[in-house]
Amino acid sequence: MNTIIYELQDARLLADQGTLSPAALRISYPAIIVPTEAIILRTASAVYQVEKGQFISFRHAEENMSIETAENTEFAPVYVVSYHSYQLTEKTPDSLLYYKREEHLPKQGSVMEFPRPARGLLESLLEQLQQASWVQIAARLNLKLDELLRSIFVSKHYGVSYITQEPSILQALTYINQHFDAAVTRSFMARLTGFNPSYFSSLFRRETGWSFAEYLNRIRIDEAK
Repeated sequence: MNTIIYELQDARLLADQGTLSPAALRISYPAIIVPTEAIILRTASAVYQVEKGQFISFRHAEENMSIETAENTEFAPVYVVSYHSYQLTEKTPDSLLYYKREEHLPKQGSVMEFPRPARGLLESLLEQLQQASWVQIAARLNLKLDELLRSIFVSKHYGVSYITQEPSILQALTYINQHFDAAVTRSFMARLTGFNPSYFSSLFRRETGWSFAEYLNRIRIDEAK
């Protein structure tokens, strides 16, 4: 059972060649903004440059937020994905209780790499929204959103604290991220964290939403690109 789940609020084209630069931001938060060419994002207190192949993450709105082209040209497509983030806080035989949580998300204004696999996931999410009504496919959209966000937040480049606060799993993730090209096995990781392999596997999936093998393979694929 995942301790973190995501619910889609919005996913759409934010700006394109018909949008005047600068353009005020009117979006819901938390959100990621994904440009296909370099943009500049301004707030009342900061200026961010987001290059092609990157994205910027915001937990909440800031005053006077706007985007503009990095060069004196027309906008290339810029996309936004807004969502809610919930954390499991109580589990009983009859129910699961989730509350909105944002502490595990990237820091406000974090600019990070948008991995190649994430581009396909974003395209798929947008296509699904165009093909059917939101109500009909809400569950499917949230699954795709979960896959997208985990593909960009669960990466050796961004720090394992975005994934879990469980000390033993933080230790395991840190080791995997540093030794992904070695013969890392479930049994070895279980011994490293002081658990038997079965319990380690269960705890790893519960905290990250991935099996040990899935996470290791994703890191290796990400590094191979």
